[in-house]
Amino acid sequence: MRDKDRLDGFYKQVCDIHKRYFPDMRFGQLFSSITNWLWISKSIDIFNLEEDQMIKYLKDFADFAVTCGVHGNGVKDETHT
Repeated sequence: MRDKDRLDGFYKQVCDIHKRYFPDMRFGQLFSSITNWLWISKSIDIFNLEEDQMIKYLKDFADFAVTCGVHGNGVKDETHT
């Protein structure tokens, strides 16, 4: 059986990333966005990812969003281009 206590740290990290980079997105929007981004850009299906891998990809997605100037509200920030 997997250690259920691993989830506390995982969800804390997800929450921190969500609040910092995507505060205007609902959780479903964030989840759908990263799932689609992983499939389209890296051909990765999240079904079998471990939590540490998911955090890495969530951070990569946040970096991608910042680089593109797209924030959690879906609006491109022209001041960072």
